[in-house]
Amino acid sequence: MRKSLLIASAAAMLAVPAFAADLPRRTQPVASAPIIVPPAFSWTGFYLGANAGWQWADTNQSVSYSAAEGTGPSFGGEKDGFTAGATLGYNMQFDQFVVGLEGDWNWVDVSRSGSGVTSIGGTAVSGSSSTDWLATARARFGVAFDRFLVYGTGGFAFANVDSTVTFGGVTTGDDDMRWGWTLGGGVEYSLMNNWSAKVEYLYYQLEKKNYSLALGGGSFRSEPEGSIVRAGLNYRF
Repeated sequence: MRKSLLIASAAAMLAVPAFAADLPRRTQPVASAPIIVPPAFSWTGFYLGANAGWQWADTNQSVSYSAAEGTGPSFGGEKDGFTAGATLGYNMQFDQFVVGLEGDWNWVDVSRSGSGVTSIGGTAVSGSSSTDWLATARARFGVAFDRFLVYGTGGFAFANVDSTVTFGGVTTGDDDMRWGWTLGGGVEYSLMNNWSAKVEYLYYQLEKKNYSLALGGGSFRSEPEGSIVRAGLNYRF
């Protein structure tokens, strides 16, 4: 009898580990991977870029005379040409609004000339105007739709203008820098975190100048203005 009890106890002890192995095990919960939210895109920061496009310039040059000489020709008219240059600026974004300052310097190749004679005296008259560079310093105000920016811009414009008129064999004019103003607008899109592309339009008008003619008691007036359409690529720091 005692032997039978010992055998039964030993069998029970051996069966407990096997039964325990068959029971479901309680495992530790697996931690889920953290959700990484990328930072919101911002237009804030400095940027440097290049631009290229087309410029239409109207020289608006005219000559007036004394009554003895009569009327004379105007040397106005639109002249277009290629333009390219560099851009430097800074933006600050407040919620959806973006404000900034931008400056640029562009090489241009725009010139205009004309000739004629006075209506009474028959004196020969010729004039010309050319611009070889144009720069602007502007404020920008825009609304951002994530990576897409719509903006208006305006500020100062200045350029080197060479204007001359030859009347009766005597030449009058100068080659100097003129100040003025500019207004425009554009759209810009961020291609990557640091690169963006833009298309913009600018209208500019420079200061008017009047020059007294050495002959005929008249004057020569020069009023440069024009429009620019260009594309640009910026790198933001």
